[in-house]
Amino acid sequence: MNLGDPSGGAPAGVRSTLGEEAAEAVVHRPGPGLLLLRDLRGPHLDAAGNSLYREMPAQAARHDELLALASACRPETPRRMRRTSTMAKNPSPQVLTSPWGNHRTPVRGRGLPGGGLAAPGPEGRPGPVRTERTVRPGGAGREGSAAPGVVEGGPGGGDGRGAAGAALPGHVPRLVLADVLVLEGRPLGEFHVQLPHRVGGRVELRWSWYYDEKQPGFAYDGLTVEPRSGKSYYNGDLWSTAEPTGNTCVDWGRPTGARSPEGHTLYNCQWPSPTSGMFPKAYYHQCWIGNWEGEDSRSCWLHEDLADFDTENAQVQNYLIGAYDEYIDMGVDGFRVDTAVHIPRTTWNRRFLPAIQERVAQRHGAGAAKNFFVFGEVAAFVNDKWNRGSVNHSAQFFTWKERKEYSADDARAALEMYDYEQQQGTSNQPTSTNAFLEGNTYHTPDHSRASGMHVIDMRMHTNFGDASNAFHNGRDSDDSYHDAIYHVVYVDSHGYGPDKSNERYTGGTDARAENMSLMWTFRGIPTLYYGSEVEFRKGEKIDCGPTCPLAATGRAYYGDHIAGDVRASRFSEVDSATGAVAATLEQPLVKHVQRLNQIRRAVPALQTGQYSTEGITGGMAFKRRYTAGGTDSFALVTVSGGATYTGVPDGTCTDAVTGDTRTVTGGRLTVAAPGKGNLRVYVLNGPGKIGTDGPYLK
Repeated sequence: MNLGDPSGGAPAGVRSTLGEEAAEAVVHRPGPGLLLLRDLRGPHLDAAGNSLYREMPAQAARHDELLALASACRPETPRRMRRTSTMAKNPSPQVLTSPWGNHRTPVRGRGLPGGGLAAPGPEGRPGPVRTERTVRPGGAGREGSAAPGVVEGGPGGGDGRGAAGAALPGHVPRLVLADVLVLEGRPLGEFHVQLPHRVGGRVELRWSWYYDEKQPGFAYDGLTVEPRSGKSYYNGDLWSTAEPTGNTCVDWGRPTGARSPEGHTLYNCQWPSPTSGMFPKAYYHQCWIGNWEGEDSRSCWLHEDLADFDTENAQVQNYLIGAYDEYIDMGVDGFRVDTAVHIPRTTWNRRFLPAIQERVAQRHGAGAAKNFFVFGEVAAFVNDKWNRGSVNHSAQFFTWKERKEYSADDARAALEMYDYEQQQGTSNQPTSTNAFLEGNTYHTPDHSRASGMHVIDMRMHTNFGDASNAFHNGRDSDDSYHDAIYHVVYVDSHGYGPDKSNERYTGGTDARAENMSLMWTFRGIPTLYYGSEVEFRKGEKIDCGPTCPLAATGRAYYGDHIAGDVRASRFSEVDSATGAVAATLEQPLVKHVQRLNQIRRAVPALQTGQYSTEGITGGMAFKRRYTAGGTDSFALVTVSGGATYTGVPDGTCTDAVTGDTRTVTGGRLTVAAPGKGNLRVYVLNGPGKIGTDGPYLK
């Protein structure tokens, strides 16, 4: 397919018409997806052309020096070709096959069969999250042609764009989450919103793919393609052989005496550093983190390519809020905030979270603002309730509003809050019953003290080497969060496996099924990292550095597994499939997830129900209830092992897995162990058996 060539070819009007027809053929309207592929194609073709142009004259001339030069340049060229090829291939399945590729937001998520991602809808019911990256499941597409990566979205949840009011339990969300790195100013180009600062470096041919020539009068917004370069971004100011006007970096352009892993000479001011003077003090912090549980973890650099913004500076705040506004105006329904712990809570609560709410309400209405889902990563890889005793560096801390007034100056307020809360310690932090039943009774949660940020459940993630450990560690922490019902829960991710492993989960298929059974029935929003449903790249290193091919890692290209056609007329049920995706859909864990989705969707208690283990004996056993409007859903759950429930309501309970019906009298019910990975969900006055028996749920 010709994605367009800005340097020549058909006239713009003809190209536009052909582009629209081509886009329609793959269930797209013209949007950033095809433009993204065109942008990514360019560096690959440039690298291939460079290789050819170097070798052709050398071979033709049979000139020893030319041949030697071509050979010397060749090792870098294939690496660049592989890298740029991978960059283009990774998003191509979603862009070319997805019915949501026309959305005006860059797509970076991996599709997976039978999963979905849902933010809380008007009734506040979260559904399963599919990936940590930008996804938009649940698009309708053409009749009977749903792409495999978007077989309906998670249960419950609204799309955040309708009028306020109750949503049907099975409402399919259409959600986009933009993954944002808030504190770090990556110098990778400029958009509509920008700080009055540019970073310089040394222009050399080997880095030519990294920079561009700025075109006067063109607004680089990250979406619109500049005709001459064929790119939607501008990196030219990152590189300058001549010392730029107003340079503050010391020893500009002088060799450092060191070389890169490829053997290239390195120069002062070529790469970011907080201590070189390259980044002005007005906008950036000037230090490296020394203590990851200290105050400097909020005000110093994490890494050389992550320039740390001074987020307490008003200009920086306006810049970042302007960036949020761009995405909100595009129509995203939530943000996943990377490294949220490295910004003071006072700044989140005073500036960023209120600004997000204000913009969403302004552009999309109060109902959308209420349902806009923000969750942060607070990466505490520990087994204790609080991160090494530091409240300021613990995930639950960020779910609460401030409890006292601080200085009007944001920088001073951040220090005052840090000192005050550290002195209060872990024993004097607020607690909540929002996630817990009162006996067998659901109560309306009190969200008056909520900050507006939810978090990833890092404690469960860290302990998911064993599902039982994850369950008990998660329960132990829940009262310290504002509302644990909205935790984002996963086993592994693009960053780590359980126990901070650098390998994709390799605990076995049965253990993986057990983890899934727990995540889909316990409190929180289940999250499935792409490929986990087929144990993709299990045991492989998630990341092995810049010199390791992506294909050899746990982040390898997954699109081959979902190539083909899928027809699905009902939620989480595939009518027919062809191509590689047909084999993927037959995998045991895929079928397991599909049925878990069906059960979770049919039982509201499993979506936003509060829970309790009171009066229950068993390993991973609990009761959940959700009551609102005309809905009253009560479920008794046990994962893998047997359980005895006492003090529960009398009545008729039916297992959603087997259809077994029990009459509870005297408030007592005993359930035999279903086996590893299997579970029982006895629902009071329930709908009966849900779905078809599979390899685990039977």
